[in-house]
Amino acid sequence: MMDKLRLWAWYFALVVSAVLALISFYSGENFIFIVLSAIIGFTLIYGICMASITIFEKTGIEMELIEPGNLLDIAVGQEDNLNFGGEKPEEGQIPASRAGQLNQEFAEGEPSVEKQAEIVRRMGWGD
Repeated sequence: MMDKLRLWAWYFALVVSAVLALISFYSGENFIFIVLSAIIGFTLIYGICMASITIFEKTGIEMELIEPGNLLDIAVGQEDNLNFGGEKPEEGQIPASRAGQLNQEFAEGEPSVEKQAEIVRRMGWGD
């Protein structure tokens, strides 16, 4: 993954330096200035890209997600007792299939028919 980013940083820096050289050429600069501006532009852009990739590598969290829903759980703030391996949850914990639920009352399953009717009435959807 990081190798692809480095390759794209290389291509991006090449394109930016080529555009910079074209702009310098059309503005009537001499050949030495065009070459120097292209080299300096490439060096600056590639350096900035590599620095940002390095910072991303150093600050990124390495984790292996087995279930697709775990990424959402991390995004909404559940950091403890994540169910990465598909183990059974302990007593009082939320099962992995329901870990992203905002209303924890539904973690045990769907509510009864009476409870569903009460929810619908509260939402103003009629009888």
